[in-house]
Amino acid sequence: MAVDLHAALQAWIHPEEAVGRKQPDPIKAAVPFFFALMFLELSISTLMGKKVYNLRQTISNLSAGVLLTFCAVFLKAMFIFPYAWLRERVAIVPDAAEYTTLHHILGFLFVDHAYYWFHRTAHMSNLGWAGHVTHHSSCDYNFSTALRQGVGESTYSWLYYLYLAPFAPLEVFTLHKGVNTVIQFWVHTEMIPKLWAPIEFIFNTPSHHRVHHARNYGRANFGGSLIIWDRIYGSFEGEEDARPCIYGLDNRRVPTGTYDPLWQQAHHLVASLRLAASDPRHAASALLTRRYGPGMVIPAIVDAKPGAAVPAASDGLDRDPRRPNGWFPWEQRALGALDWYAAFHLFAVIVPGGLILAEAAPAMTPAQVILAFGAAIASLVTAVGVVDASRAALQRELARLAAVAVLAPALADPLRILSATQVRAFMAVLALSALVVLRQLSTLPAAKAKAA
Repeated sequence: MAVDLHAALQAWIHPEEAVGRKQPDPIKAAVPFFFALMFLELSISTLMGKKVYNLRQTISNLSAGVLLTFCAVFLKAMFIFPYAWLRERVAIVPDAAEYTTLHHILGFLFVDHAYYWFHRTAHMSNLGWAGHVTHHSSCDYNFSTALRQGVGESTYSWLYYLYLAPFAPLEVFTLHKGVNTVIQFWVHTEMIPKLWAPIEFIFNTPSHHRVHHARNYGRANFGGSLIIWDRIYGSFEGEEDARPCIYGLDNRRVPTGTYDPLWQQAHHLVASLRLAASDPRHAASALLTRRYGPGMVIPAIVDAKPGAAVPAASDGLDRDPRRPNGWFPWEQRALGALDWYAAFHLFAVIVPGGLILAEAAPAMTPAQVILAFGAAIASLVTAVGVVDASRAALQRELARLAAVAVLAPALADPLRILSATQVRAFMAVLALSALVVLRQLSTLPAAKAKAA
């Protein structure tokens, strides 16, 4: 039987249309509140004399979240089609004209339990960690860290939620999957101390999740909304006042050596595949386990058992794991024009452009979606990549500006997503941006320039 490729692509890119039901999207509804809370955290911490946010790292954190949002256009179907297929065949708790309290209790508990096991196993193997490591690689711990997400997670995490299908309709699953993600936003902060003991006993809190992110504690506290799963399955560890949390993968400010959004997503996967290829006899171990020591992908220090020797080759691991003073002494470069350039393009061009594309996406053909969101992803990667202040990054951004100058009018006209005036304004921004990049290129030495 011949496969209609266009119809298959249309269904994959527009899965809600294919299943005939619009799905709830709590994350989209919560985005304004995310930014409001980040602004509130920044304001309060500044008034208290604490420097919780660093512009360069915040750009990196938010760019990971935006990248996931763009890629979700191509990944969303994984969460809808298998679940809908299974639900049609096995429905222990039937659908109802109106979803009952039972539906929502089951949805909340089953989703959170599934998240616990997805999250725990993501820390247990190199392949799982490759999708999740991005979330842990920030040396900061603030609300923007919550949005620092790994794209690779979505390629397999949907499998963990299929057991809910017999008990809850698709809409209940997508609602509570989104709610579970939204709830986890508030635990990414150092500004909220330990709470009332009963709350700390039942729910995941900032205190519990600080321990999860800290590289000077063990692998612990994998719960999403509830911490009771960790207490039940023996993975709970409490925060100690005498052991302040230290964040990031190791003591380097940029653990992967670059702010390139793609490499920050892909570095551990590349390292794991190289390790597997280096000795095919141990390929399964290289991909499906994650241990600490020589002969393994350089791990986070959190993988070390108490008293374990530090591998000689792992120069990035802490020798003196004292808490930094909060003013980012390891950041050697002062903020410059390229940091503000990246911030402008991320917040004033790429994010608004992404919102426009998201609104227009339902009316787009598969080819238009692939072209438009592919261009958005490339724009994000190269515009944020200039933070590295390297000649190669600036040359990529210059090439991107030229390509977008050609592509944007060609897309905007048939889709009617920009007026003629808006297209002219956008072209002016591209031209000015090109002048800025050329100016920065002229200040670099002929040999490759590298970030300090």
